[in-house]
Amino acid sequence: MDTLVSKRTGKNVDIQCLRAVAIIFVMLQHYRNRLPTPPLYHKLFDFVTPWTGVDLFFAISGFLVCKTLIEHLGREPRASAFANFWRRRCARLLPALIFWAVASIAVGALVGTPALQGAWDAAKGALAGIFGVANLYWTYCAQHGVSHCVQADYNSHFWSLALEWQLYILLALLVAFFRLRTAMALFAAVALIASCFPAQSFSYIWALRPQAFFLGALIFVVVQAHPDLLVGPVVQNRWFKRSLLFVGLLMTFCAPNHLKEPYVIPTVGIGAAIALFSTLSVGLKYPACVSRVLEWIGERSYSIYLCHFSVIFCLRKLAAGIPGFENLSPVWTFLPSALAVICLSFVAADFSYRKIELPMIKRFSSKKKPESVDGRPHLSDNAAG
Repeated sequence: MDTLVSKRTGKNVDIQCLRAVAIIFVMLQHYRNRLPTPPLYHKLFDFVTPWTGVDLFFAISGFLVCKTLIEHLGREPRASAFANFWRRRCARLLPALIFWAVASIAVGALVGTPALQGAWDAAKGALAGIFGVANLYWTYCAQHGVSHCVQADYNSHFWSLALEWQLYILLALLVAFFRLRTAMALFAAVALIASCFPAQSFSYIWALRPQAFFLGALIFVVVQAHPDLLVGPVVQNRWFKRSLLFVGLLMTFCAPNHLKEPYVIPTVGIGAAIALFSTLSVGLKYPACVSRVLEWIGERSYSIYLCHFSVIFCLRKLAAGIPGFENLSPVWTFLPSALAVICLSFVAADFSYRKIELPMIKRFSSKKKPESVDGRPHLSDNAAG
């Protein structure tokens, strides 16, 4: 499989770049109305829906988590395979999540009025995130008015992390009790049933959506069973892959603006899966400077996701203390505010990535190369991020 692989990390550069696209769009969504937002910025939302960046993350997670789980089962006794899978997942994700959950409580105390109330509001969201129920908590809050739960949503973005954990559990349980094909058929049934219901923002159907994650996992299972799907002359054509990526991203980010329920989330999931598939064989080869920047962002996308809300709330508190800032036009305050969010989020995320994520990744990374499952070759580790 001809894949563009980072010499530094040994990871698929295109998947890292796709992660970067996902986090950039998520930040576009979360910046809106929380800091100075000019009319042109609002106009952007008439054409694209940036919150669907999380579905790109879901598709990538479905692919990589299914890959990791199946590889553990292929080389270890069943009980130790599941134990090691969960140990590595927890070590990979929980330390950074706990760190930024605690940081959000400090931010709540800093910006809340009064400070104790801000800390308590952030603590409730932090605990919901750590215990993997934030999607249910914030959906309840949204449906009853957020002020019913908190004064400010310091860490409402943890909802998508909770959904990922729930989907990890679902996938692991299905694989534990059924053969792989049966497990994927049952997962498909869950995704199809979920696709039959309207999914307005922060309805329970919206907050529990499995489609993109399932399709990511399905792509791994199919390609692992039929690796020739990635070596045909058409699939190996770089321009075909670029077109596939463009179509996938177009579907992902534009579907909510142009489709009615219940077709939005299924279409977004399909678009995310198409974009993911475009990264699995021939390297898309972005211009070198673009590729390096996107790869850097993609590597830190998890920490960026965790920390950027705290950065936004701190900057909003700082801006409120500048005399006359609130009276300035958003046109003049947008650029410095946006640059501050980007710079501070990236600095904080780089610290989190280097000091929390990387040490845990290195500590729990497997030194054994994966063996085959049912006599079939695995996708290379280099195919994954």
